[in-house]
Amino acid sequence: MAGLLKGIRVIDLTRLQSGPYCTMALGDLGAEVIKIENPRGGDFIRWYPPLGESESGYFLALNRNKKSIKLDLWTESGREVFMRLVDTADIVIEQYRPGVLKKIGLDYQQLEDRNPRIIMASISAYGQTGPYSSRPAHDINLLGISGILKGRKNDELVIPRVPIADMAASLWTAFALLAALWEREHSGRGQYIDVSIQEAALSFQTLAAGELFTNNYSAERCNEPLNGVNAWYNVYPTADKGYLAIGLLEFKFWSSFCKTIGCEEFIETQFGPPEVQEEMIQKIELLTLQKNLQEWMDILEPLNICVTPVNNLEQALKNQQIEHRHMVQEVNHPVEGVIKLLGIPVKFSRTPVKFQMPPPLFGQHTEEILMELGYNLSCLKRFKCMGVI
Repeated sequence: MAGLLKGIRVIDLTRLQSGPYCTMALGDLGAEVIKIENPRGGDFIRWYPPLGESESGYFLALNRNKKSIKLDLWTESGREVFMRLVDTADIVIEQYRPGVLKKIGLDYQQLEDRNPRIIMASISAYGQTGPYSSRPAHDINLLGISGILKGRKNDELVIPRVPIADMAASLWTAFALLAALWEREHSGRGQYIDVSIQEAALSFQTLAAGELFTNNYSAERCNEPLNGVNAWYNVYPTADKGYLAIGLLEFKFWSSFCKTIGCEEFIETQFGPPEVQEEMIQKIELLTLQKNLQEWMDILEPLNICVTPVNNLEQALKNQQIEHRHMVQEVNHPVEGVIKLLGIPVKFSRTPVKFQMPPPLFGQHTEEILMELGYNLSCLKRFKCMGVI
């Protein structure tokens, strides 16, 4: 593997969304990611519909630039293999319920005794400590408990199609791991990182929390200006059932917009009270419904203000800016053929990110990795008979 993280070996014990997205990002940056999957089924998301010729489209989307080995950690031999891997690794990322790895002797303390330079990150719903630590949860639960499902005005609930909590935890985990790698350069020692998906989601509420704290902790007094209660930050319907998204926080943008749609009287009331905002919203909606979406874009785009169409995913992928920056890329898969994947949203001047490996088949690299660790063909045959690999 080439890239910024060349020479870094990551052992990936994650599944579904949050962990795999994080390890994929590390793999994109050049780390060698070894995905360990239980021989009895592997990563659950491999088999979720929609299915291709080999695996789920979801799995393919989350697991490029990784190697896959089948390994049963609930067997003594499987744990022995795992510890040999730990000897060679820099990072271990796991996503089990708190306490599970400790029961089988693979918690951080055991790993640190074996390799003092190892960095271990645990991603769990609520973190490793506290009264909720043992509770199960999925993204919708963590968005709910973090206050994110509370949507626009009138307490409407919004279930986003993007798993915001999982993605937040992915990014915070990657950020923390890179920081720990840098610290290790000075101390020579690894450390343990406890990632709570709930807290990661809550951290994305920074702006709303800032307003809440400013208003003396009174939720009833909070305006939350970015949730659709203000005329200048909202979505408006058009005649052809499309929508305009406007984000006109700056006075110059709001002023230009109001003049163009014939609502100069709204300019000075941009930050008016709720009843004024509602009045402006209703009038702007009546106006936007008089033209099609493209007609409005033809009028508003030349103003160079913050306005866009509301796209569906297919339209978003075909956006000319996305095409220009090569955000959709292709890779050859041994079974699926040519598949399309989303790239990463950062561009490096000297070390561009490359898709060096397609998403792995289930256990594709088992023999390669184990033989590298010193196991011979006789051992591999015995492990297969025992169900270890």
